[in-house]
Amino acid sequence: LEPAAEPTGMVLAGSFQGNAIGDYTGVSLNLSARHGDLEGSYPVTLWHDSEAAIAYGREIFGEAKKFGRCRIYRGHERHVASAERGAAFIRLRAERLGPDRGRSESERTAFNYRSRTAADGSGLDAPAQLVQTLFRSTVRSERIGVGSIEMRGTVNDPVDEIPILAVGEAAFVELDTYASCQVAATVAPDEFLPYHYGRVENWLALDTSR
Repeated sequence: LEPAAEPTGMVLAGSFQGNAIGDYTGVSLNLSARHGDLEGSYPVTLWHDSEAAIAYGREIFGEAKKFGRCRIYRGHERHVASAERGAAFIRLRAERLGPDRGRSESERTAFNYRSRTAADGSGLDAPAQLVQTLFRSTVRSERIGVGSIEMRGTVNDPVDEIPILAVGEAAFVELDTYASCQVAATVAPDEFLPYHYGRVENWLALDTSR
């Protein structure tokens, strides 16, 4: 992956119903990225409150999902969403939402890496796969407003290392999405190993044996 032409990102919070993994809520932190001539987004990390959603996303899409408590509050003047792992470290607000824009069709591409630690713990057991996922959506309702983002880092989720220079618009959307994915490229195990460890917990920080 390479940086996209414009260094943008988005934080998505959603309440989902899945045809294979049930109901769940989640928050994802995405940065713009490019593979060849195709631009999309790279989910740096995702937090979900369902074991089925985490396993499904990791095994098939290669998503770097972690378990977290995700909340969404719908108010009259403001919608708020947050992701928590012991403490709230991401909080989103959408305010002054405009009129409903109605139905539309949309597409977006996400890039993820599938990788797995070798059974003996020494590196990866195979080349990492760059998975390209196409999300085709039928939007039923969309309202645009003003947004704000708060991010605080922790030892396992250092999201505060990502600078936020400005916040664009916020959107509150109801939609139906169909996802399809394919392997777009592979990366040698030794080359991808440092990034693989960045996708999981900081195991050294979890040492309780001393």
